[in-house]
Amino acid sequence: MTQAKLFELFRSGTFTPMQGTTISFSDNDIALMATVYNKYKKTPAHLRLGHPPEESENYGEVTKLKAIGDRLLAVANVSDPLTSLVRQGYYKHVSAGFVCGPPQTPEQGVYLLDHVAFLGAQPPAVKGLAPLNFSESDGFLCFSSGSELYTGPAAAACVPAGYTVDAASQPLYQLACDVHRAFPGMSFAEAARHAEEIIFD
Repeated sequence: MTQAKLFELFRSGTFTPMQGTTISFSDNDIALMATVYNKYKKTPAHLRLGHPPEESENYGEVTKLKAIGDRLLAVANVSDPLTSLVRQGYYKHVSAGFVCGPPQTPEQGVYLLDHVAFLGAQPPAVKGLAPLNFSESDGFLCFSSGSELYTGPAAAACVPAGYTVDAASQPLYQLACDVHRAFPGMSFAEAARHAEEIIFD
């Protein structure tokens, strides 16, 4: 089984990847990465333990990318074994693996997400991302089996006292809470707008 999770994946800035060449990414590059991945990527980026070829097993896949300011967020279906390893503290960071889009395609010149490496002891090249936290109360669309939405106590944890959220609106509200937690300086209304874009775009 898998659980849908939202987490920070990348950000704008200047970085030196494992190959040693320094590359700069602007906020516009981040937005373009998300747009091209969502519109043109035919094969989803897989979740792995470490960068290939270290670990070939697939622990899930990125279903969508979302750019918010200088941050690139991943919406991913994460396997239960990987969720458990993150909760136990074995994997606290991620590292995005990109390939450059081929010529003569809509992806030309854009860095395309190829895979997401979950890192244990190895520090990521991109500093400043929120550490992973797949606690039950922080997941957004938690599927318990097939497409059955989990609506238990964890899903209702962020509803303010005196307010209610009906079952049909719960996935959107929970995702808005997750976006708001990831960006505490953002208003809840803006977080809800981003959540709507993630779900409905």
